[in-house]
Amino acid sequence: MVIHGGIDGFSRLVVFLRMSTNNRAETVMDCFTEATANYGIHSRVRCDHGGENKDVALFMNSHHGESRGSCITGKSVHNQRIERFWRDLYTGCSFRFKDLFHKLEEEGVLDLNSGVHLWSLHYIFLPRINRSLDQFVQGWNNHRLSSERGKTPNQLFVQGVIQNRGSNQTGVSEILHEPDMTEYYGVDWDGPVPQEDGEVEVSGLPCPVSNERLLQLKRTIDPLGHSEDGFGVDLYRRTVDFCNEIVE
Repeated sequence: MVIHGGIDGFSRLVVFLRMSTNNRAETVMDCFTEATANYGIHSRVRCDHGGENKDVALFMNSHHGESRGSCITGKSVHNQRIERFWRDLYTGCSFRFKDLFHKLEEEGVLDLNSGVHLWSLHYIFLPRINRSLDQFVQGWNNHRLSSERGKTPNQLFVQGVIQNRGSNQTGVSEILHEPDMTEYYGVDWDGPVPQEDGEVEVSGLPCPVSNERLLQLKRTIDPLGHSEDGFGVDLYRRTVDFCNEIVE
């Protein structure tokens, strides 16, 4: 599982944050597309050299042009806004799941060599983690920044749009004119891509049960349903048992 995120460099507004079961370019592009629908297409995007960002780079260069720095690639350490956010996200949210998974492994409840265990982990905890990420983003985008006289990222973002209304700034004009993204879906753009393909493939796992049984599982165990332990471990155990019964 891998978390993809994007943050507005001026306001610190988190425009997307999503955990997925893979690190493919199309997955990142889906997150980016959703963000542009909500916040417009930014004038420039900064990202690292990971191959998972190549579709975003192709889109930005196709939409805004190739020779104006539409997609700036560099080392992760240069993306200071998002790197700081990752630290805050870890301490404020994701570390709890990391510690929980380590505990499950130590207790023998989670076997990393078992496809059933890993698939069950994804089935239960991917929705639960994404729910926690959504809650964290809501808190983050509405928390007061001491360096900005107590304004929140949401307030700074709106303020920036209003103050630059009528200007020639590309990002602002994109927001106000609500660009149509449909013409870009499925397009194989020709344009420069990041030179280093550092993509780390985190593949989705094959489902261990048939489609019919999967529907039965979904009717029986809701990943976001009530958990007796409050963390979803009991739901995970039930999912493992369900899958093992079918496999056997």
